[in-house]
Amino acid sequence: MTQFRERHQGEHYFDKIYVGYTSTLVGNVSFTGSLTVGTNLAVTGTVTVTGTATFSSTIEHGDTSYVVPTSASTTSSAAVTAFTVSVSENSAVGITATAVGRESGGSGEHYYGKVAGLFKRETAGNVTEVGSDQALFTAINDGNWVGLALAADTGTQTIDVNVASSASTTARWRVSAEYTVVSTA
Repeated sequence: MTQFRERHQGEHYFDKIYVGYTSTLVGNVSFTGSLTVGTNLAVTGTVTVTGTATFSSTIEHGDTSYVVPTSASTTSSAAVTAFTVSVSENSAVGITATAVGRESGGSGEHYYGKVAGLFKRETAGNVTEVGSDQALFTAINDGNWVGLALAADTGTQTIDVNVASSASTTARWRVSAEYTVVSTA
């Protein structure tokens, strides 16, 4: 961490902080400049950021986590996994994912969509989807795009957040998600 300004019984004040490793702070934390987290920052208490907060992967807030928008590229209608969410034994995960895709080059095909799903994993069992993905909305100018989908991967015990364009179409994607985990273990 850099530029520690002052400390008062459980309160931490920073003008600028960079966390490139695991760091834990207990108490209230205030940032008046910028916050960049490269690995893990755990805070027990209140975090106030006045300025810019930059995270490289996942933001956790209580039982809800947010996946920072991730880039992906596709070259066909075959699914590409933008990112995964691990599912522990004895837990349920509700997830909502959003994707924006644009054809690289030429004709300007576009996709914007949001899906939601529920996944579970029992003791010594595999991750499974409860029911099927629910498309919350889709805006698309080429009906051949596959788009956004969620899938249970029993090999890695994860939820895969997948995107796919149409056949022979190269596309760039930005994909993000919000998920909530409930565990009884």
